[in-house]
Amino acid sequence: MHAEMQVLEEIKASSYSAKGVHMGVSKPCCFDCKTTLDTVQALYSHYHTDTVVNWEAPDLS
Repeated sequence: MHAEMQVLEEIKASSYSAKGVHMGVSKPCCFDCKTTLDTVQALYSHYHTDTVVNWEAPDLS
């Protein structure tokens, strides 16, 4: 699981909201992470559109 998604799971587990959280990572987010971050209204600096094999979605339920 990508680092951004692990952080989202930790935020969810702590009962905080990801809305407005700015993700600072060393590499651009993949498109799937970008889509998930957009859904929870988290912020990030940039992303790429390359296809990522075996991308794993976070458990945000």
